[in-house]
Amino acid sequence: TAAAYRIEKRDLLTTSIINGLSVAQAVGQQSSKGVELAAHWRPDARFDLGANVAYTAARYDDFAETVANPRAGQPGEPATVLVDRSGLTPPNVPRWTANLSAVYRPADAWEIGAVARHVGARQANNANLIEVPGFTVLDASVAWTQGRWRYALFGRNLGDRLYADWAINQGLQQRVGDRRAFELVALYRF
Repeated sequence: TAAAYRIEKRDLLTTSIINGLSVAQAVGQQSSKGVELAAHWRPDARFDLGANVAYTAARYDDFAETVANPRAGQPGEPATVLVDRSGLTPPNVPRWTANLSAVYRPADAWEIGAVARHVGARQANNANLIEVPGFTVLDASVAWTQGRWRYALFGRNLGDRLYADWAINQGLQQRVGDRRAFELVALYRF
């Protein structure tokens, strides 16, 4: 499959920290355009391969952000000033994302799978002064079905990659992505 898109959003709210206070600010318009390609291949009943890649170009079309005035405190200087962010990229929007997955069924009751997920670099603040590096993580699973029960073991971020998956507070804080983890699940269907 293939898709191309253009999305416009108007009158959005965003939050900024100004002089230690959280302040809601209005974004006049933000837009994004991009393409996505996805493919799925099943060479036989026991094997599936999937892949997708997406490119997104997002930008502020109309946004004047209120920021702390570096010259505040001097005679005649206000505490805040407006800075035009039009044309810049909104935070946490990667240009490139991609996934590659494989599932193998060696026997009727068994399933083994793996997914590689890539998220490209993205901006961490409205001013585009801090960039969050991209990352690639590998997840895997093995599952066994017996009657109405399905037991599965999931391994997440198997390479134990240290990465930031989200930036907040104008990029000064970044949420660390999940470290290597394993999850055992039992599912009963009725």
